[in-house]
Amino acid sequence: MAPKVTAAETTAAELTAARGAIARGPAAKRANLAAHDPGSARRRLLATLVVLSLTTAGCSEPPSDIAEPPQESVAATLDGTSILVADFEDYLRRNADPDSLDLNDAALSRLLDQFLDKHLLARLAADSPSGADLPVAPPIESGAVEQAIRQLALDAAPPPTDADIEAAYRTRLATFEQPERVQLRQILTYDRSTAEDALAALEAGESFADVAARLSIGPRKDLGGDQGRLARSDLPRRFADEIFDMAPGTHSGIFRADYGFQIFQVVERLPARVTPLADVRDGLRAELWRRRVDVQLAALLAEARERYDLQLFPSHLPFAYRGSYA
Repeated sequence: MAPKVTAAETTAAELTAARGAIARGPAAKRANLAAHDPGSARRRLLATLVVLSLTTAGCSEPPSDIAEPPQESVAATLDGTSILVADFEDYLRRNADPDSLDLNDAALSRLLDQFLDKHLLARLAADSPSGADLPVAPPIESGAVEQAIRQLALDAAPPPTDADIEAAYRTRLATFEQPERVQLRQILTYDRSTAEDALAALEAGESFADVAARLSIGPRKDLGGDQGRLARSDLPRRFADEIFDMAPGTHSGIFRADYGFQIFQVVERLPARVTPLADVRDGLRAELWRRRVDVQLAALLAEARERYDLQLFPSHLPFAYRGSYA
């Protein structure tokens, strides 16, 4: 039979419990209440299971918006399409000078920029009306792609007008001025004795071309010693004046040169003149149009850089990249 507890003992026990609750604080109070509340324990268990479930799910599958890093074989991506390092190496083999095996980082960077530029222009061409038959990622060096790119530039670059050509001609008029020139032949010999034999043959009436073919050592002796049309500035000063004083069909005496002895004949004299516009019109038209196309190609490339997402991965390259896509 349990011993009886007096009222005084009960009051003392309650005071002791109250002091402990105050000392332990609210957390102890909540824990004490939970220990006497089965529903609270079940709620704690359920919450723990939910947290564990979420934690496990988060560890097993990363968020879908985190992209996998590209493999080291990928030099760049163009709107998500991989451009491989091997593709650039193939491009180098086809386009770089085979004697330039020691290309430095700067040269390789410039070539990579050209390679990426072509990818951007090819993509732009494929998205244009003129490239409707091209694939989405066309091969950059195919004839169809190059034609589509050129057509884009041509469409944006109107051909030069007659007024454009005439203005360009007037601007460059000095380049079309031709000074007085002579059509010249030459006999070149190693020694003076042979030069004197050649001069004697000419004085005896043998043609200059025949004497040159027989006695000259010049590289054009089989052409009669023909040197082409030369201006005064094309000749050594020590005998230029004498040659330009000669009448057509006459020959000079013997000139001493550092590499032998020379005799000259003036075949024809051509007065100073300005090349007429009619003679250079077609060349000027082609040059002006080519420059306009180049300007449009640069503008198209700038458009493509803005329009498409090209990401380069310099750490995947076998050289230190220093180009414009950094």
